[in-house]
Amino acid sequence: MRYKAIFFDRDGTLTYFDKEKEQWRDTLISQWSGKPSPVIFNAALRAQGVSSRESLYVDDCKPEADGAREQGFTSFFIDRSGHDTDTWSIQNLKQLIDFVEG
Repeated sequence: MRYKAIFFDRDGTLTYFDKEKEQWRDTLISQWSGKPSPVIFNAALRAQGVSSRESLYVDDCKPEADGAREQGFTSFFIDRSGHDTDTWSIQNLKQLIDFVEG
């Protein structure tokens, strides 16, 4: 599957990669609707014109990554310490590239 959007949580801001401009862009401040509430995820999807199935999501907070997965995203918890070894945990962003290309 080719993903159309990749969302990251960055200090409470949902950020996505704008392929046309080849740069990261902030899309929504997530503090106004606490994650893992579906409201913030659905708003991000609408703003980018994609579905959750067409999107990847990465967060350094496990409950929020799990919440995105419950909304249909392919979602990863990034645990740079390497302590969490569950199927949906990654230790670095290279593993995300390996997943997409694999």
